[in-house]
Amino acid sequence: MSVADQIFESLVEAATAEAVRRVLSQVQTQIKPDRTLNTQEAADYIGVSRKTIYVMCAEKQIPHIPAGSIRSNKPVYLFRQSTLDAWMLEREQASCPDLK
Repeated sequence: MSVADQIFESLVEAATAEAVRRVLSQVQTQIKPDRTLNTQEAADYIGVSRKTIYVMCAEKQIPHIPAGSIRSNKPVYLFRQSTLDAWMLEREQASCPDLK
């Protein structure tokens, strides 16, 4: 197999993988209802600790909905699952720009 054939095959594989990812993302969005998650559920969903979620919210690093008193020692945050999915996808693409 020539170098040109290898490059072409690599490009086709990358384009196919991207197309499959986009279709699956659209299908998943259409199939699963958008859920509202509490802090623990959001932490479990993205694979971090609850404490990390609180820090990320305080530093405005993660999209969230404040749902309690802002001055509370124990603030309440809510998260939309679809928003977390989009946020994770953006972060993933930003960390690996060659995979776009």
